[in-house]
Amino acid sequence: MVYRGRPSAACFLCRERRIKCDKKSPRCSQCARMHVKCPGYRDALDQKFRDETKSVVKRAERIYKKSDLGDGGQQEPIRHDLVDLTANVIQFESTPPSMSHIFTLTPSMVDIAITNFMSSYIPGSHYDYLPWMYGLASQESALSSTVQATAMAYLSQELCQSDLMGIARRTYAKALRETNEALAHPSTASSNSTLVSVLLLGLFESLIWTHTGTPECWTTHTRGAFAIIKLRGLQQFETPVGQQLFAQVANKVCINSLQHKSRLPMGLEDLIERALQYKPDSPPYQLIRLTSKVSNLIADIYASTKSASKAVQMLCQLDEEYKQFAKYLPLNWRYHKSTLERPEELVYGNTGHWYPGHRALQLWNSYRMTRILLNEVVHALADDAPTDSKAQFRRQAIDNIEEMATEICTSISYFVGCSNLELHRSEAAFMAPALVTSRALAASLLWPLSAVRGASLASKDIRAYSVKGLRYLGTVSRAPQAAEVASQGPDFDALQDGLHMIYVS
Repeated sequence: MVYRGRPSAACFLCRERRIKCDKKSPRCSQCARMHVKCPGYRDALDQKFRDETKSVVKRAERIYKKSDLGDGGQQEPIRHDLVDLTANVIQFESTPPSMSHIFTLTPSMVDIAITNFMSSYIPGSHYDYLPWMYGLASQESALSSTVQATAMAYLSQELCQSDLMGIARRTYAKALRETNEALAHPSTASSNSTLVSVLLLGLFESLIWTHTGTPECWTTHTRGAFAIIKLRGLQQFETPVGQQLFAQVANKVCINSLQHKSRLPMGLEDLIERALQYKPDSPPYQLIRLTSKVSNLIADIYASTKSASKAVQMLCQLDEEYKQFAKYLPLNWRYHKSTLERPEELVYGNTGHWYPGHRALQLWNSYRMTRILLNEVVHALADDAPTDSKAQFRRQAIDNIEEMATEICTSISYFVGCSNLELHRSEAAFMAPALVTSRALAASLLWPLSAVRGASLASKDIRAYSVKGLRYLGTVSRAPQAAEVASQGPDFDALQDGLHMIYVS
């Protein structure tokens, strides 16, 4: 409330007669000289004030209106209705309706985008280290810009707002310039934040890519990330974050080489062996070493540097190594199988899978996809195998492919189960660490399903299910190319569909 008043500066009579008032005593001496009875001064507690709250509010509103129109009315106000569509955004209103637009605390669109990105995409992705790393980054750093660009691109897709994508692309250009500047300085070229900036540039490309195939800029970012881990040397294995970043980049490079049917870049195999010296029991490192072997072997086969019979022997030996890898996985990486009481929509068969977390899910599906690839090549080269072994190689390859394809399709039950538990969080409290229903989790299942769709030796029923799963999860993960891949025939190579880019980014 605003009050205004004018206290009396003279006694009543002096004010009325407009003469100078002597205020040295409680009673006016001027009145005494005039031989009149002085009424005295007004008591301040008895003075009257008028309420001017309304007039002050009106003047304030006029001032704010003028400031809002100061740019000629060209600036479009932030759409408050968009705020309700993002997670963890709260508006505090503690004023009357006429003043609500003045004191409403509304975050900027960049803040909304980052909050949404960190809360709804990061869980279930490769970037679970990003929130605290971003919190430590300077606002002028390359990491800050790449996070903002990626978050804005993600929010643009979530809200179907093309104007936000324009902002994301401009921020991406700024992030690219700042990342190149960081790479030019020895003090920042090999830092965690610079490496993560390069990885996020690749993630940005995978988010905005809507076609099959792989854009060249994504491959360029992958090569850049590999150059950084070579520069970082053995020191990167001394911290948990360094180990995690190495595994992320190494897996990305291995799959990129596999996709191009080329041998691994020089130096990666040695780094993988050094990493295993630091953590010999690490399942991600062990799987990366196996994947590196597959990548080099497939490259040699397509380059015709190995005979067919020798290639089949080596492929079968590698497949056996994969079986041993799965057999001796630690308990905290194994999944639980259960028989469903009733059929579930989008769940294949009557069996469900539950994994310790999204990393375990992806590790198992990488294992399954690679074994499908190995056995497809074995089946293709079986004609050149010894006659007495030819039929056995073919039959075993078909059985392995069918088993791995079934396991991949059954793994979709983990995503469905997380979604159902999300609706009943009180029932899922004991599974809270593994409860992830993000878009990243849905996206991580696209490439495995594409591998099943392209497995011509798998049964017709299971390939039909993979197409159904691709269409559904493609919608959930905002990946329109998944529907295009689903419409392709079995001759369309899963290594060339571009979904591997989403899988490893």
